[in-house]
Parts: sequence; C-alpha cells; structure tokens
Amino acid sequence: MDKINIALLCNGYGRVMRGAEQFTYQFYNQMKDVFDIDIYGIGKTDHSIRIKSKFRDNFRLPWRNGRAYLESYHFGKAWYQSMIKSKKRYDLIFNNAGIGASYWCDKHRRMRETSFITRARGGGREEKINYLFKPDCMVFLTKENEASTKRFLPKIKTLILPNAIDLKEYNKKQELPSLIKGLERPIYLGTSAFVRYKRNDLIIKAVSKLNNGSLLLLGDGPLKDKTVKLGKKLLGNRFRYGRVIPYFNRDEMISLYQHADVFVQAARKEAFGVVFLEAMASNMPVVTQQDKRREEIIGDAGIRVADCNDINDFSQALYFASKEDWNKKPREQAKKYDWKAIKKQYIDLIKEVASAVIT
Repeated sequence: MDKINIALLCNGYGRVMRGAEQFTYQFYNQMKDVFDIDIYGIGKTDHSIRIKSKFRDNFRLPWRNGRAYLESYHFGKAWYQSMIKSKKRYDLIFNNAGIGASYWCDKHRRMRETSFITRARGGGREEKINYLFKPDCMVFLTKENEASTKRFLPKIKTLILPNAIDLKEYNKKQELPSLIKGLERPIYLGTSAFVRYKRNDLIIKAVSKLNNGSLLLLGDGPLKDKTVKLGKKLLGNRFRYGRVIPYFNRDEMISLYQHADVFVQAARKEAFGVVFLEAMASNMPVVTQQDKRREEIIGDAGIRVADCNDINDFSQALYFASKEDWNKKPREQAKKYDWKAIKKQYIDLIKEVASAVIT
C-alpha cells in the first residue's frame, strides 16, 4: 500500500522559527521516511510549499494574540482555497497552525471527507476554541493542558504527545563558543524572545542581586534594545547580548547549552518550551516560574520560582541552582522527551486517524 499522504499546516513556516515551526521541522525529518508529507507555510523553503497570506506583523492590532489569530485564519483560508483549485488529495490534515486554520480544516473535512488532527499550541482559550471544531484527534502537549481544555466540553479523541528532541544531537561535546569566552562564571543563559510576557528584565534584575556570575541573552524582539540597555546598566561587564542564532545552527546552539551553567526563563506563561528540553539534554539545570505545565516538563531537573516578580526569591533560586550538584538529573529528565519514544506514538495515531495501514 502507498504511504499515507499528509498535509502539515504551519502558518509561520519559512518565515520564522518559533516553537511551532521547530516542531514542524523536526516532525517532518522524523516522519518523512514513513509518510509522504507536504508542509504548507507562509514562507518558502526547499522542502515546503508557500501559501500566500498575511503575516501577523501586517495586521494593525495592538493585541499580539489577536494578530496571531488573524494570521491563522487568513492562512487557513488561503490554504483551503488552494485545495479547492487543486486536484491534490490527502489522507490526513495535520493542523499545527492554530484556531483560524482549524475552522478551514473542518470545512475541508466536510468538502473532501479528509480527517484532521489539531495540535495544541498556546493553551487556554485558544485550545477550547480549537476543541470545538471537533478534530478527529486533538493532541495536547501536557496533562494540565488536556485537563483544563476538556472540562465541560464535548468528548472527542485526545492524546498527550509532548514536544520532543533528538537526544543524539546532544551527545557530542562541542568546543567552548566565543560568546561565552571571558564571561565570569556561573553563566546564566536565556534564549527568550524580547517581548513583554517573556520578562527578560526580571532575569537581569535577579542576576544583578548576585555578587558573582554573568548573564548571556540571545534572541530578538521589539524590546531588545531596551532590555540590552538595562542589562549593561545593571550588570556592566557581567552582561552580554549574543545576537540571534538560527535554529538550524544546531552545533553553535548546543555548544552554548553545554558550556553555560544555568538555563533561565521568566515567562509569565509557557505553552511548553522546547528550550527547556534542549537545556536539560545538555545536562543544564533550569530556573523558571512555577506552574503545572513547567512542573510536569522540568520535574526535579531545576528550580521553579513561585513568582519571578519576587526578585529576591528569583535571585536566590539562580544562586542555589549554580551551587547544586545536579549529577545527571537534567539529562535523565530530557530522556522522557526523546523522539525515539514519541515517534512511534505519532505513527500509530496517524495510521488510526487516517484509517490506513502502511505496508
């Protein structure tokens, strides 16, 4: 029998490389030998199909999530219209493009009787709306995410399949990267985007309370200049901004994880956070804010702060994380999220939902 043919929707693919796009790239590489997969995204790559649609920055709306929802809707609509014009048929649609695309996946299902899977992304209200479109299966990233969404809503098939990493990538010891050379230890590493809800300013303030140690921040975003200015003001030579490192530069990023001492993130909320897995795979402890999702992901491989706004408490957590003997706890926690285990679950799910058997 022919391979199951999958349309994998990810609106930002080819344009940005956030969590959803990273998962899409990994999923494609893990599954392309098992299934025939077409990736659809706003941007174009050598292995994806471009859908001409508006990117979120093109919408004039102050609410960040609102722009994301509009992007998802218009992307889904453009994809749906391309399917109407095309004779291309799929055995399954895998929606990793948010609630707006779920609406159009449902319309496509009624038009061509093609099952679709929706993967949870942001959590909260977005997942409840996603759920109401009754995908043939909804994949959640954590137990907490599933439990908070399913309450009081219609029953459909759900499955918990977290984000995953390829642990083999982290086995090889990398050379000391230039971005770390000369920094006073312990080195605290942060990779969050420079946007308000990631709260990088709290990390700077917490490190400034410590007598020793340096902070290295990577990434980009509208608050970058303001945040870098604050870092230099409060930390001086103990602060370094390390630029944007493309996701595909795996060796460079892994070398930073391997040679820094503590991974730190202060986001108010986090749908999952693949960066936690990457840090733990390099046997680096994590310091972040407490919530049920991060408790599930990190386990005893780090310290969770009740409220990162409490700078003294946050600072103490960083200090103790740098002094603790973590042995192999972070690496052992990361093993739970290896693609080796999660891949088979996705294969079984896709076979079931597509009602086909691969020979």
